[in-house]
Amino acid sequence: ELIQILTAAVAAPASVVLAPEPSFVMYRRNAVVAHARYVGVPLAVDFGLDVDAMLAAIERERPALVWVAFPNNPTGNLFDVAGIERIIRAAPGLVAIDEAYYAFADASFLSRVLDFQNVVVVRTVSKIGMAGLRLGYVAAHPDWIAEFDKVRPPYNVNALTQAVLPGM
Repeated sequence: ELIQILTAAVAAPASVVLAPEPSFVMYRRNAVVAHARYVGVPLAVDFGLDVDAMLAAIERERPALVWVAFPNNPTGNLFDVAGIERIIRAAPGLVAIDEAYYAFADASFLSRVLDFQNVVVVRTVSKIGMAGLRLGYVAAHPDWIAEFDKVRPPYNVNALTQAVLPGM
């Protein structure tokens, strides 16, 4: 649901959502549902992030939202941090770092989320053995959180999940 919320918060009919491919299919699906144009940028031959291709696409498309799965889904590789930082600096809009598989990585942008005005980190507890709770969370500058709250459904976290994870 967080992917939907972030996309809805920034998408408009003429806007672009951009992501490397292959990556999580919901980035494309939510862009289409939000009436934004989706642009996929192929990964390098070794499944690494093709930073030059991403930067060219950012310059050409001026995306409202760039998704980067860190580590990537479905390839499982961890993209170069310096390359992601270049993408963050070049992006005119929001850059969402999807850390759904953070538990399997030795790197994270979570502690650096406030270092960049245009970065949000999205996580889920699904991949750490709690898929049934259906809980994800986002870390971002407070101004972005206020924008996400404008499009967040009123009852998006169920009572059982709230009872099990009261600190979340």
